Amino acid sequence: MKQGDLITNIAITLQHHEEDSAYLTLSVGEHQNAMLHLSLQEARKLASNIIQHVHLAEVRNSLKRAALKAV
Repeated sequence: MKQGDLITNIAITLQHHEEDSAYLTLSVGEHQNAMLHLSLQEARKLASNIIQHVHLAEVRNSLKRAALKAV
């Protein structure tokens, strides 16, 4: 991910705890400064929330651009 001159590395790996117990590890930062261990349900909820917030931001940006063009 790149924002201006800031580059953030994000890694997602599938892990197995037991035979039927899978979870995801989400690591953020070049040296894995932050790490989340998420159940599949938690990962799905996080992904849904991210998608909803990105969509909201895109709609707001689109409305702002349309308002600026109208002026």
